[in-house]
Amino acid sequence: MYVPEITEGEARGRLRRLYHTIKAQMRVPLVGEPLRVLAQYPNFLHLVWEASRSNLLSVHLERMTLELASFKLPTHTPPLPTYVLPRDRRGALALLPVFRY
Repeated sequence: MYVPEITEGEARGRLRRLYHTIKAQMRVPLVGEPLRVLAQYPNFLHLVWEASRSNLLSVHLERMTLELASFKLPTHTPPLPTYVLPRDRRGALALLPVFRY
């Protein structure tokens, strides 16, 4: 299902500055999809960020994030379906480090 969003490349002015603030304060390389979807309503996104920032920047969330990041996948994974091309797998594997800061 397609959900419209405003990507970082499309963001301008106040929204672009807010995206930069979110990335800098959360120490992440990109703005998450839920926030990009909320960006269709920039004033609302600003309110959401102000209301949730202290929780998102808490030590508890940081610990939970580190716990999730250290999760080890099983050494044996089932084979990929035949419709997954090797180039798709390579692309997905290349993207994974983005989500570990």
